[in-house]
Amino acid sequence: MKDAIIHAKKNGVETAPAFEKSIVALENFPTETCPTAHTLLIRTLLLPLHQKISQKDAQTIAKVIATMP
Repeated sequence: MKDAIIHAKKNGVETAPAFEKSIVALENFPTETCPTAHTLLIRTLLLPLHQKISQKDAQTIAKVIATMP
């Protein structure tokens, strides 16, 4: 996920881990209990998509998504 965050930032798109404030992100969460939840934690990013985004910004985000590592 670090590579994807760096790639997006280089292209002017700000991202954030999607589940960074979830219970799964806690240091003492037993990852072997819910391995799928942990996998989603380390692989899911939030992108700035909303209805008021400009066409130019939407095209930039689409380009970043298409070229993400």
